[in-house]
Amino acid sequence: MDGNDGFAPPPLIAEALMTYLEALDARPPGMPIQKSVQQDLDEVSRHLNTVNWALSVRDVETVAFLVNASRRHLEVIYNRFDGLDAPQSVLLSWSLSLRNVRLLAEQERFVEAKDALQETRQMIQAQSPGISAREKNSLYDPEKLRAYVYPPATP
Repeated sequence: MDGNDGFAPPPLIAEALMTYLEALDARPPGMPIQKSVQQDLDEVSRHLNTVNWALSVRDVETVAFLVNASRRHLEVIYNRFDGLDAPQSVLLSWSLSLRNVRLLAEQERFVEAKDALQETRQMIQAQSPGISAREKNSLYDPEKLRAYVYPPATP
């Protein structure tokens, strides 16, 4: 689940992106964006509520769009757990489960897709506390994120 095909952006691009993001709000300069894993998981949950509605009205395009958006959001969370295999494995399993929901909808197997979505939501609800418990070891921790975004200069 690497949206950059395994490559980090060049330092100048990363710095420019962080400068741009910092300009979007009133945070002090140099302060990375601070989010919690729970905020991101809540966003995924909101997407899945709408996926459930789209399945109910048999709107395949909306299901596909929202499942893909949810999977992309899971990828963002996955990337914040860089190097932590246990949370990343769980997040990957959720993403694959959601892909199955989309595939079932695309085959117009809506009842099965709704059942698969319900199973995925139950899995996410049951496993989210374990993901949240690892938050301070991840790039959700402001200090770890700052060190990742602004690595110490090497002589």
